[in-house]
Amino acid sequence: MYLGTALKMAIPFAILDREDMARVHGYEGPAAKEASQACADLRALAGIKTANFSAAQKETARLALCWAEQYLYGYVDAQAHVNNSEAKKSHKQMNQIRKVRVDHFGLTANEASSARCTAVPIGSDKAHAALLRMLRDVVVCPSCDTRTNSRVEGEVCSTCKKGVFRLERNTTTARTESTPRAMPQMCDSEHISQ
Repeated sequence: MYLGTALKMAIPFAILDREDMARVHGYEGPAAKEASQACADLRALAGIKTANFSAAQKETARLALCWAEQYLYGYVDAQAHVNNSEAKKSHKQMNQIRKVRVDHFGLTANEASSARCTAVPIGSDKAHAALLRMLRDVVVCPSCDTRTNSRVEGEVCSTCKKGVFRLERNTTTARTESTPRAMPQMCDSEHISQ
């Protein structure tokens, strides 16, 4: 699919996405003004050949493809259990728009960094239970009173080199299996940089 054809398909969805952004902000504030300006910029692309785009228009075209893909992603998710044929049609459009965006403009910085990531398995309920047992089970050296949960019963103490670790249940910090799991703590970039 050509860029011009993809833009004809994408611009209406991109405008809907930006209009939704302005509406979410109550049509006030810098984010709403930016979204409204983006709608005007998107409408201004109509009738201009892609070969004649200025640098600013190329960036608007790139963003149009991103915003359309974003809008369609949410639309497909909303339609998945309601109207399966509509969801399939929208999913196909989203994939076509994405292909053109990647072919013409490449991956976004976030997509490129995600592609370089390594998946880390987080385990199952069985692995989680084993981790809790490991954290709950504390071994103690009778010679020097070293306490740790990173050693096992029967190992020689690395602190005093004389004692042999014995198992001691840590009842004060142990969580029972009936205790609900805590939600993971989320942090934002402000907290990370501090």
